[in-house]
Amino acid sequence: MTEKKDLSIYTICMGNFERSVIWDKCEAKFSRIFKEPELFPQIFAEFRINNNEEELPICCCKIDDKNWSLLTTRKLFTSKAGIINIIDMETAQLDSYRNPHNFNEPYTLGLLITHDGNDHEFFIENGYCCQVMVSAIHERLILQKNSEEENQRKIKMLIRRGFLEEN
Repeated sequence: MTEKKDLSIYTICMGNFERSVIWDKCEAKFSRIFKEPELFPQIFAEFRINNNEEELPICCCKIDDKNWSLLTTRKLFTSKAGIINIIDMETAQLDSYRNPHNFNEPYTLGLLITHDGNDHEFFIENGYCCQVMVSAIHERLILQKNSEEENQRKIKMLIRRGFLEEN
């Protein structure tokens, strides 16, 4: 059973993808949105989020098997050269990302910092598809401050505006 907060974070992020990502211009090579979380194991067969059933995958930027970033409802995982770094999104804030609209390079790195000052890089596909990781991480950071009631209001607003279907 998925915890209410995880499900609402996931739902809001999916609605915001529909609202903000320019899919008609986005030819994603590395970015993926997990609209169907059960398909996650097909993309990351070698990696398990954890044993927590409530945590849901939101999106990823997978350059190759050793270089990727994965955002879930609770954490951001990044593997650089096969070394996995994990950051709890409840302790993170966005620091910066290099120009993700650089069409000459296939990807760039963003930077999150934790409240204790530790840096955490993450992969961003350059071009129009940069919005997958950038908007999801930005939205996730906003949602960490919201109560479940505020999240439910946001879901209703996304339904009213046609970005989400009512269940």
